[in-house]
Amino acid sequence: MTAHEVGRSLIEEDAIVVSALQTIGVEVRSVYDLVNTKESYPRAIPILLNLLPQLRNDRIKEGVARALGVREARPLAARPLIREFLDLPSQTKSQQHTKWAIGNALGATADDSVFDQVLALLTDRRHGWTRSGIVAALARMKAHRDRR
Repeated sequence: MTAHEVGRSLIEEDAIVVSALQTIGVEVRSVYDLVNTKESYPRAIPILLNLLPQLRNDRIKEGVARALGVREARPLAARPLIREFLDLPSQTKSQQHTKWAIGNALGATADDSVFDQVLALLTDRRHGWTRSGIVAALARMKAHRDRR
């Protein structure tokens, strides 16, 4: 993909996210407005979860993942984030950063219900450094403390 095509896909996919959010009354100019706000946006979580697997542009997928790394997404986002983490290749630096952002969001949203999947991701060396953000989830997994 050329730099021009990447730039065009970034603009197009960000517009898709913005439009979907506007249909539920969440006014943003970019998905990164959510990433950078201190305001709560629980109504946006289902929309973001629906869009995440559809997005192909790494920067927009990363932005959606980062927007999902909030308390309001817990634990609803955990399973979809696990699927995305497993499905996303990490061949390029951009893909690796996106995969890390997905793992980081998972670290913020996972609970005891996905302990086994989180542990499997953390111990799978194929995912390399992109797993680092997932570790935070273990601190909230009280029911499994003796298994760590």
